Amino acid sequence: MRTSNLQPDLDVLKGGRPNYSTNPDSLIAAAHTVAVEFQTIAAANDYWRS
Repeated sequence: MRTSNLQPDLDVLKGGRPNYSTNPDSLIAAAHTVAVEFQTIAAANDYWRS
């Protein structure tokens, strides 16, 4: 399994999962973080194309 660039330690990454995987608010916050990351990448790509 490939580790995240945000959390390279796989044990830490998997260790936190039980804390947020059953909490809807935490799942929404995680999804928001991912969406903002993709939005930032898309904006940067458009910036360099100009």
